[in-house]
Amino acid sequence: MKVLDMKSETIISRLHQLLSEIPQLRNLHPKSNEDVFSRWKESVAFFILTALDNNENHPIYIRLNNLLSEGQNITPAFRRQYLRPAELKGVESIIENVISLLEDKNNNTSSPFNNQMDILTNIFQNFHKFAHQLQNRQKNAAPIIIEDEYALQDFVHAILRLHFKRVENEFPLPSFCGKTSRIDFYLNKERIGIEVKLASESLKEDKLRKQLIEDKEQYMKSGYFDEIIFFIFNPYLVLNKPEVLYDIEEQTDSCKVTVIVAP
Repeated sequence: MKVLDMKSETIISRLHQLLSEIPQLRNLHPKSNEDVFSRWKESVAFFILTALDNNENHPIYIRLNNLLSEGQNITPAFRRQYLRPAELKGVESIIENVISLLEDKNNNTSSPFNNQMDILTNIFQNFHKFAHQLQNRQKNAAPIIIEDEYALQDFVHAILRLHFKRVENEFPLPSFCGKTSRIDFYLNKERIGIEVKLASESLKEDKLRKQLIEDKEQYMKSGYFDEIIFFIFNPYLVLNKPEVLYDIEEQTDSCKVTVIVAP
């Protein structure tokens, strides 16, 4: 393992320190502590920009600047320095991502992205086998049945935690066209977003496709994800033409959208 160079080591140390101050910021009275928020924001911006080789056009820095500048482009009398909880959450995610980028760069590790996607693809393509096994328990124990989307999310969440260090559920995203949303799961270090759906008689192709299109637009606009996976669990085999859902798959320079339907 390559030893971190002094510049990166210093930046990582300072970013970890700024991360550790976030819980305190959440508990401060926003209006009477704007000077504290202002100094913290300046430090975050400085060290993130330094980590990105002072590239102000880097997508990460642009996203950070948007979060830190929220509320600044309004009438001067109403400008604020404090950050709302959703903004703090976004900045926290960016700091963690940059720390990971620096550590990967200095450790000379190649991107494990393909391997991670292989893991996720295997999980979702074979999820129905996992669900089936839960219904066939030993000694006549009561079967465990995934009856609704909340239960589906719980099982997916548990499986993801076996493979990924940081899994955030119900991750809030920035407002888009006045609409706020959350994605089911965010793999923070890997910058992968996951949305799960349970196909049913009341949620079939037409309705599902409409939801996926709306979600995709919101998620891609957020700038958080390099990869977005829509997993549709189809245990009751209610989807007659699941192939129509694959039409929403897309790949751009910044993000790839994948749809997995199983079984």
